[in-house]
Amino acid sequence: MEDWSDGRKSEKLMSKLLSIRKNPKVLADFIQEALDKRNISRMVMFSPPNDSDFLEELRALIKNIKIYTEKEIVKLFKNDFDRIDADSEISLLEQEICFLSDFFLYSEPSTWSTNVLLERIIDGKSDQMYNLNFEINEDIENPELSECEY
Repeated sequence: MEDWSDGRKSEKLMSKLLSIRKNPKVLADFIQEALDKRNISRMVMFSPPNDSDFLEELRALIKNIKIYTEKEIVKLFKNDFDRIDADSEISLLEQEICFLSDFFLYSEPSTWSTNVLLERIIDGKSDQMYNLNFEINEDIENPELSECEY
């Protein structure tokens, strides 16, 4: 949770982040709607390695979409490269995949996402959306989460 809880985030953003951790279906439904609207049947989800459990929760909730994660992408590309071991190399590969994608769902204020978003804007790619661009229901707005390992 340390990446999500630094001082760059407002109280409202922190509340929304904690809410979706408690109820990931809210984010999964938002993603599902965005993908269905664009008739997208495959997607790649990247996040910090310590977020893999949360990604798996989202993956289970999103229906009729083939979802790839870092693990599958690295496995796929290991056959084409002598060595993809360094986290920075994997991160660059992930950023390039996101840059080349038809649609990009980005996180803010992630510097990783911002780099991809800026490249896409400069290149004239216009189909991107902020991943928390939705409202949280009042009943889950103030979750009580004791410990987070995100």
